[in-house]
Amino acid sequence: MDTLSELPDGIYIDIPIDKYHATTFDGELRLSSSKLKMINHSIEEYESSLSQKKQTSALAFGNLFDFFFFDEHAFRKAYSILPAEIPLNKDGSPSKRNAEYKAYRKEHPNEKHVSTAQLKVLEDMKESVFRVPKAVDLLQEGSSQKSILFTDPKTGLKCQIRPDWDVCGKRLVDLKTIRCDDFVDSSPRKVNWQIINFGYHLQNAFYMWGYEVATGVKPKDFVFIFVEKVKPYIVNLYTLDPGLIKKGYGMFRYALDQYSQYLKNRIVQH
Repeated sequence: MDTLSELPDGIYIDIPIDKYHATTFDGELRLSSSKLKMINHSIEEYESSLSQKKQTSALAFGNLFDFFFFDEHAFRKAYSILPAEIPLNKDGSPSKRNAEYKAYRKEHPNEKHVSTAQLKVLEDMKESVFRVPKAVDLLQEGSSQKSILFTDPKTGLKCQIRPDWDVCGKRLVDLKTIRCDDFVDSSPRKVNWQIINFGYHLQNAFYMWGYEVATGVKPKDFVFIFVEKVKPYIVNLYTLDPGLIKKGYGMFRYALDQYSQYLKNRIVQH
């Protein structure tokens, strides 16, 4: 048995992000907010996603920034800097079709790496967060990225949450990177589209509920820190309207109930 995947309910501080997303119990993947978003839309879509391991570029960058932001020391140990002669795309990422990059990957097949340009963006984004007094206040005390594994009392489904920052149970904080263009940025008018489109209200509700189920402590609120991914890396903090959080609660509750019934029907059919 893989001891990192078949974990019982509890709070863990040392699970890497890739292992967290692969955590199971009795052979079934634990349900995270991202999985519940898919189930809420379509169980078939969720089942299909289980065989697809590729991340979107936006999610990959978000995970990269989270790692750098909350554990820069470990990040610098885990990631190497690409040689300067490797051609880069406009966003600073290596050109994967380039012969020099292919040759480098062949010589270093297991290496995690970033370009100097990518590292500079991560450094500048992190610095921009710490120029915002309210963000600094939020991050003065607490702990980062604990994996909290728990069971839904109603359905018995195994679930999990991973707050970016836990302010000692008083509030939860989530760091979001956001693109900046004509349609989306971190301004109040435009960020609402991002919240609805990506189901952040479901995440907000699920995390606060799950935290209370797992620990017996109800957080006061949930704060999103949005960081734009282009200069000047504007930062804005948001808490969601109670009505929107209530809608998110209904969405994840529906997903849990529907998926529980789906699993029961599958057992009967077999």
